[in-house]
Amino acid sequence: AGVSSSWLWAALRLATGARGDDGVSTLQALAGGAASDSVHHACAAAVALGRIEDAVQLYLRSELFPDALLLARLRLPARHPLVTHIYEQWAKDLKRRGNHDQAAACYLAIGQLSSALASLEELLPATRSALVGAPGVGPDALRPAAAFAAAATAAALAERGAGALAEVLRGGEGGDDEDCFATFAYDHWQWWNRPELRTAAVAWKRCLVEALHAGCAARALNVARVELSGRPPSTCERFLRSTMSGYASAMQWWVQLERFAVELSDESGRIALAEGPVQEDSSGSARTSLSEFVARCMAAVPEEDLDWDFEWRALTWLPGFSSESEDPLLVAAVELGRACVSLASGATRSSADDAPWNHVVNAVVSLLRAGDLPLLAAPLRGFSALCR
Repeated sequence: AGVSSSWLWAALRLATGARGDDGVSTLQALAGGAASDSVHHACAAAVALGRIEDAVQLYLRSELFPDALLLARLRLPARHPLVTHIYEQWAKDLKRRGNHDQAAACYLAIGQLSSALASLEELLPATRSALVGAPGVGPDALRPAAAFAAAATAAALAERGAGALAEVLRGGEGGDDEDCFATFAYDHWQWWNRPELRTAAVAWKRCLVEALHAGCAARALNVARVELSGRPPSTCERFLRSTMSGYASAMQWWVQLERFAVELSDESGRIALAEGPVQEDSSGSARTSLSEFVARCMAAVPEEDLDWDFEWRALTWLPGFSSESEDPLLVAAVELGRACVSLASGATRSSADDAPWNHVVNAVVSLLRAGDLPLLAAPLRGFSALCR
């Protein structure tokens, strides 16, 4: 019961050894009757006749892409062009329906990285929903995931075009790859005109911005450092570690600011700051909370690992950074980093005495432009502590 007559007829055809034109006519009859009979029965009959590709086409004409893909993957060779065709048609249908993340997954399955990246870009609108960050709503969990997928795809795309990166390395300063990579943090002319490298750097920067908006400063730091586990970095990942050095420095100061704010928010800490004696540095000037914060952070890092000249350059010439059009949270983190590095490098680089404070003011102004009040509470408390 419930079995299509077309299916029974095809089975009889197969049993009598029908081949060639008979098989074609049988399939045509099945295709014509697919509207009245179940398409699954029609495809089953085609499979019984050994016509797998035609059975897949029947599923495609009915827009049953999962069924078409399952049949093709089970009964056709892995590299059969029809498998790629199914993924492409399914991805187009998903994009038409607005499911850009699933469309990207289809493109990734067949190695079409450019199309996958384009789909992920469509998933990430430039403006965030007004509901995000509102009381009871919380951060958008989809954007960080989509941003990381886009960043990984862009990096894979750049790695695929490794010839461009190799050409950049050959034109770099000196013959050592590591030395050349280090200059990428502030010397952008060597690689910025390469679209695949520029796209990878911008996508990686957006990934750390989304981590900041999700309230995960530590994760943003890991992203900026291109932290990996279980495998050595690829050539493109080494390139990204270098180009993101300035952002990693900014994120490190940002993480320390959150910890500093927590410490100073303790009641006893606030009393100690208010009533304790004013400390002075070696020049006899009063030590502010900002200078104390920088000194504490510097003490936690081995002296041989500190290169303030490099930190200053990397934070001054950040790739793809513009204070006027940049995300306010990222601008605040960068301005904090510049304030701290300006203060820390005072012994080796001449700068105006009020330069660190100008950066702090810029950071606070940028935070106030962000408008995401729940997200701003912790950093504003930290800046308040630095200004005491």
